[in-house]
Amino acid sequence: MFSAELRAVGETLLELDQAHLFAGWPAPGTDDEQKRRFLKQVSEVESAYLGGVRTYVQRAKGLLKSAAEGANPYEGFRVETPGQDVAVRVDSQADFAKYEPLGMQQAARTAFVIVAGGLGERLGYKGIKLALPSDISTEVSFIELYARWILALQARARESEKNPQLELQFAIMTSDDTDALTRELLQKNNNFGLTNSQLTVFKQGKVPSMVDNAAHFVLDEKDKYALDTKPHGHGDVHSLLYGQGIVDRWVKPSGDAGASRLPVEWMVFFQDTNGLVFHSIVPALGVSAERKLHMNSITVPRAQGDAVGAICTLIRDKPLDDAQIAKEDLLPNKLTINVEYNQLEGLMGKGAKEPVVEGTNYSVFPGNINVLVLHAPAYLQVLHDKKGAISEFVNPKYLPDKQSFKKPTRLECMMQDYPKLLDKSTLVGFTQFDRSCSFSAVKNALSDGVDKQKSGNAPEVAATGEQDMYAYAVHALRSAGAQVQQDQEVDYRGIKVKTSAHVIFSPAFGVTSQEIAAKLPGKEKIQITSRSTLVVDGSNIELRELQLDGALVILAVPGARVRVEGLSMRNKAWSFAVLRPEEDAGVEQKYAIRGYTLKREEQAYYVFDKEGEYVLSDATAKQYEREYKHPARLQ
Repeated sequence: MFSAELRAVGETLLELDQAHLFAGWPAPGTDDEQKRRFLKQVSEVESAYLGGVRTYVQRAKGLLKSAAEGANPYEGFRVETPGQDVAVRVDSQADFAKYEPLGMQQAARTAFVIVAGGLGERLGYKGIKLALPSDISTEVSFIELYARWILALQARARESEKNPQLELQFAIMTSDDTDALTRELLQKNNNFGLTNSQLTVFKQGKVPSMVDNAAHFVLDEKDKYALDTKPHGHGDVHSLLYGQGIVDRWVKPSGDAGASRLPVEWMVFFQDTNGLVFHSIVPALGVSAERKLHMNSITVPRAQGDAVGAICTLIRDKPLDDAQIAKEDLLPNKLTINVEYNQLEGLMGKGAKEPVVEGTNYSVFPGNINVLVLHAPAYLQVLHDKKGAISEFVNPKYLPDKQSFKKPTRLECMMQDYPKLLDKSTLVGFTQFDRSCSFSAVKNALSDGVDKQKSGNAPEVAATGEQDMYAYAVHALRSAGAQVQQDQEVDYRGIKVKTSAHVIFSPAFGVTSQEIAAKLPGKEKIQITSRSTLVVDGSNIELRELQLDGALVILAVPGARVRVEGLSMRNKAWSFAVLRPEEDAGVEQKYAIRGYTLKREEQAYYVFDKEGEYVLSDATAKQYEREYKHPARLQ
């Protein structure tokens, strides 16, 4: 009835005290195909989990025993502020001027990894979060925005390396929920300009759910021939990169790949809906190179007691010798790592308050945003040494007997727990940025965001994610000397934001603050009202003299050099129209989750789709103006 492979899987389950899974099976000849389907599912788990089902059960029993005993994973450690040797704050123009050029020097040898296993259900969006528009002025989705950033960095790396074939590698980790939709989105859009050779998509598996401390698996409530499985967590990215040989190929390119790839020196890990993230990635690469950090976490200021992870240095009260640590696979005597806020309270002692930075309400422990820069060759060595295994944890909700659970649980792992695999000699640090240039996640529904904002936390909704992108570009304009009308507070269905003009500079226009400033030589001759929208997409566009009171879109292909000089533009503009709750059902979800739509009354739309030198002015404007095509980007 079963192949040798499936029979072996069934016997393994029996050896692991999982016989209850077969209790409801009828005699041979009934549901045979369904039985094979069950064992095929278990076989897939066996292949996907490093070490197979046996290792999973063994680890689960140990972790469940510790959880039942109330063991603290950091028992015997005290918490300290990370030392200045591994802590860098980038919060001034001088800091960016120092670290951005250093980061750009590393771009040619950098690869990017995004963990994108989530749907937008929590936001009220039916689809993958990567498909959400990062802003509705251009309708550029998050995945397209990230592709544009990588292509913009690649274009500059090709120039610096004098290698027109150079490709920067990009990997996307999907899940069962998102894999097919992600691949479909990429295929429909020709990978948003990325080549098949630079793009890798791999899927994380799920792990069996358990119902008690004996690690007994449980069947799906609706299907007695299927295990109940759950996501293992984004820490899977490490084991999958190892198991599929992706890091090996990146660090040691060979054959045909050698012409288009340099050996990867740095790997950047980030998550799926943060439109500001690349503004901090470039200087963080510079910090990593300067400090020779094995791991560099990008962080933001964290209010005292915030319910977010904190980067801390943990020091063992009674140091152990290296031999004992190695033999028992224990944590080193000192490590810098993300500590979840509820664990931080335990480490500091009951009732203890986090120390704050002098003169502020911000904790000395910066907030983790799960953006990591790893030194790729050292990372590869650790993956091989540890067989790609990342530290796991379990979080059961117990019944009164402390043996069984209120609902099935599973082992989980987190990407940021990677330092637990490292030894004492490894340099782990962080680079802290202001949220305005690094972090504006889109992960909450409007109603949840309103509650978070009222409690003093960032709402992290689609509206703030978009408005923060506009605000970053406005800040860049003002920093360069341009005059942009002052901010005003706007209420989008209970979400309050400060906003002025709505400005989008594409990554092609500028990947560093200095590069953007160089494209704005007009300084005070650039004047923009708060009701204006400005979209600029092209690598060779300069704003020398512009008075804007309306909507203006300028697009230019590579090789088209455009000077905006002596241009005065006024029109009816674009405006955001706040939606009433009863209107949500009548609009697309991408608008409903923001609480507003975009009303495009009038705009000036200029497209330069051929190489050459152009001057866009009042005198030449009619010559270059095109009929507007939505979305506002090169077709």
